[in-house]
Amino acid sequence: MGPPLKFAEAFIDDVAQVLKRLLQKQRRIDPQNPYAAALYVLDQQEETMVGRMVRVPKKAKAANTEKKAKNPVAHAEMNVICYARKKLYRALNKPVEKRKNFCLFVNTRPCPMCTAAIVNAQIFNVYFFFENGYRKDISEAIIRAKQADIAAKQKEEGNSGTRQQLRTFTFQELDSKWKDEIRRLSKEPRAKSQAK
Repeated sequence: MGPPLKFAEAFIDDVAQVLKRLLQKQRRIDPQNPYAAALYVLDQQEETMVGRMVRVPKKAKAANTEKKAKNPVAHAEMNVICYARKKLYRALNKPVEKRKNFCLFVNTRPCPMCTAAIVNAQIFNVYFFFENGYRKDISEAIIRAKQADIAAKQKEEGNSGTRQQLRTFTFQELDSKWKDEIRRLSKEPRAKSQAK
């Protein structure tokens, strides 16, 4: 895994507000699947990272729409990747040094299916507000496999002419003042009734 980025506090506040609004809306539509994601392009300002949300033509943010769309793969992360697919695909066809620095923010660690989609889209930076734990090993195995695949392709092609520079994926939990509020909005009603 790559080293975590340092974000400007005001930027993370903005990201948290976007995810909070998505989660609040999602809980009204489908309280069993409170998941939200937003895709940003990062820029460095002094020692911290800031960003702007990707526009495709609307902003690249989404909630889980499995129930509404009657589609079992309509997870928030998958929806964002689908919305931004043209920009992500164009980025994959550029040399690494000319690519935009995409970063996906989600409320909790992506599931293995979404992790596979994220690493295949080569979104190298993924940050979430809290760890759900139960799918961490599977997700990390997928990340390691994709990282090994990129390294093997680079070695096979040699260093000249390759479009994939060896970069490492960062899937990192944010240390943020918003963690508890995002976790509260993300809790499933079933989990609350089981805790009693």
